[in-house]
Amino acid sequence: MDQKFLIFKKIKSGDMKRKLELVTRLSVFLLFFSGIFGLNLPAQAQEIFVSPLVGNDLNDGTKQNPLATLSEAQKRAYQMATCKTSEVIVWLQDGTYPISKPLLFEPVSATNSVFSLHFKALPGTHPLISGGIQLSGWIKKSDGLWEVQLPKPDGRTLQPREFFIGEQRAKRARFPIEGYLRMKQVGADRRTSFFFEENDFPVPNSLNDVELVVLHDWSISRNSVKEINREENQLITNDSIGAKNPAFFNLDHWEPSPRYFLENAVEFLDEDYEWVFDSGQNKIMAKFPEYINPNQTETTIP
Repeated sequence: MDQKFLIFKKIKSGDMKRKLELVTRLSVFLLFFSGIFGLNLPAQAQEIFVSPLVGNDLNDGTKQNPLATLSEAQKRAYQMATCKTSEVIVWLQDGTYPISKPLLFEPVSATNSVFSLHFKALPGTHPLISGGIQLSGWIKKSDGLWEVQLPKPDGRTLQPREFFIGEQRAKRARFPIEGYLRMKQVGADRRTSFFFEENDFPVPNSLNDVELVVLHDWSISRNSVKEINREENQLITNDSIGAKNPAFFNLDHWEPSPRYFLENAVEFLDEDYEWVFDSGQNKIMAKFPEYINPNQTETTIP
């Protein structure tokens, strides 16, 4: 039977003085009880607010004065854990949260074994955590194409194979735009070269970054192009097309005129939202509609 009920059962009806005395003793008892045994009761969750648009890492992290970065929010949350806060909720507001290195979550101090940390989107918002690098400084050339120099984070030269305009993955320039071409005849070793029909494709002036894509059975191969002989109409790759073994990767094993297409040459750049990467000049070139200025649009590489 409940202890409070036992105590109040002893109270005689009408004995107000006795009743008040027992209530006082009961209140003191409950306060003492909670003081001893309530140390492990979960405290109210603490909240941290973050906004990459209006936040500042010098703020206090309230909804009115949010932080700006995930790393600072994580740091503040771990500080709260050492103060025996049982739960921290980090509320992310609208905007893109760039991270240049992994966000690592390690165990908190053993003195607080019940701590939990949550990163949540504030209701009604759509935050985006991005490991990409945003590009800026686009320049429009006389031919209507745009180009931008790529940064070198930590001195590293990037080799992007993907490019995003807004949240959409752009298509790397290719020929033909859709479908594929067919080889006229495979080379003597059946692995590293083939002959094509004259004028099958515009021959790029530079082959540094051009890729050949060959369709096999259910698989494809990607190879860098070593040479295109205009007189012989022959394309030669830097490596074996397909696995060196087994023999069914011979170019003409599956069909006598294998399918292929070419990617990443400025000569193939003829549709809006296509792009190419020039490793020699460390830049991206892209085609945008006339009404689009990429400096006013979010453009990102991995």
